[in-house]
Amino acid sequence: MRTSRRTVRNRATIGATIALGLAVLSGCAGLDDGQSVEEACVVLSDGMADIQTELSEAQSSLSEDGDLAGATEVMAKMEGELDDLAPKITNAEVTAALTGFRAGVRAFSAALAGTDDVKDLVANDEFAQVAESIQSAGTQFAELCS
Repeated sequence: MRTSRRTVRNRATIGATIALGLAVLSGCAGLDDGQSVEEACVVLSDGMADIQTELSEAQSSLSEDGDLAGATEVMAKMEGELDDLAPKITNAEVTAALTGFRAGVRAFSAALAGTDDVKDLVANDEFAQVAESIQSAGTQFAELCS
C-alpha cells in the first residue's frame, strides 16, 4: 500500500508533537518546601526518564505506520506519570508550567483516542490548539530549566 505525501506529513506533525513533549521533559535539569526551579526540573526530568524510550517508539510507530493505538497508549501512560509527578513538584513556577503541559498532554491523548485516522486528527482545529498549548508549555520549561 502506497502512503501519500499528505499522510506522511500528517504523521510527521503528530510525531513532532510527541517529540516536543519528550524534548521538553528531558531538557529540565531534593524535594522540600523551598524547592528551587532547578530542583523541580530535576524531579520532573528524573520522573519522566522511565517513559522517554516509549515516547520515542510511539513517535516512530506513528510516523512510519500511523499506529494511533500505540501512540494513544503511550500518551495515556505519560498522562498518568505526569499526574504522579505533580505533587512532587512544589516550585510555583515549574508547577504553573507543568499544569499547562499536563492539560496539553491530556487533550492530546483525548484527541488521539477520539480518532482512527491521522488525517482527521491533523485537520481538526482543536488539535492545532492542543499542539500549540504543548509547544507553549515547552517554551516555559525551556526558559525555566535551562
